[in-house]
Amino acid sequence: MVRKLLDKGANVTLIDDSSFTPLHIAAIAGHTDVIELLLNAGANPSEVVGTSGLTALDYAVSANFVDVVKVLLDAGCEVRHRPETLRYAAISYCQTSDPEVLHLLIEAGIDPCTLRSRSGLLALYGAMLHRHVQIARLLLEAGVEVDLRKRAHFGIPSALRLALMRNDTEMETVLSRVP
Repeated sequence: MVRKLLDKGANVTLIDDSSFTPLHIAAIAGHTDVIELLLNAGANPSEVVGTSGLTALDYAVSANFVDVVKVLLDAGCEVRHRPETLRYAAISYCQTSDPEVLHLLIEAGIDPCTLRSRSGLLALYGAMLHRHVQIARLLLEAGVEVDLRKRAHFGIPSALRLALMRNDTEMETVLSRVP
C-alpha cells in the first residue's frame, strides 16, 4: 500500500494531527520495509517534529527496534547531540538487556558517558543494578570512566561495592579491570 501511495505522489514529509511524519509512524511500529521505502522517497531521517522534539530514531531506540535503528543510522540520522536518543537508549537496555542498540549508537559516534536514564542514572550503573555484565563490559570498553569509590546516584553504592555486596564475581572481575 505504501509503495502504491508513493507511486501516486504521496508526500513523505506530511505531518499529521499528532505531529508525526510517515517515517515517525513507521518507526513507532517497527516497520523496517516501510522506512526503507520512505527514505528512498526522500524522507529526512533526522527530522524533528512536534512539541516533543523526537526523531524517528528516538522512537526506534525506545522500542529497541534494532533493525529500524540500523536503517535510520545507515541513512545518516544524526545522533551525537540527541539527548532524548541517549535517554531512551539507557532506559531501553535496562528493560531488555539487549546491548545491540548501544553498540550501534556507540559505533555512530555518541559519547557512551552521556548514556543516562531520565533520573540521571548512568548506563553503567544501570547495568550493574540489573546485572547486565555484557553491557557493563561494552560501556567500559567504549571508554566510560567510573570512579569506583564514589556513589553514582543517590542511595546507590559504588559499582564495585555493589558487586561485592551481591557476591557477583563476574561483575567484580569486569570492574576490577578498570584502570
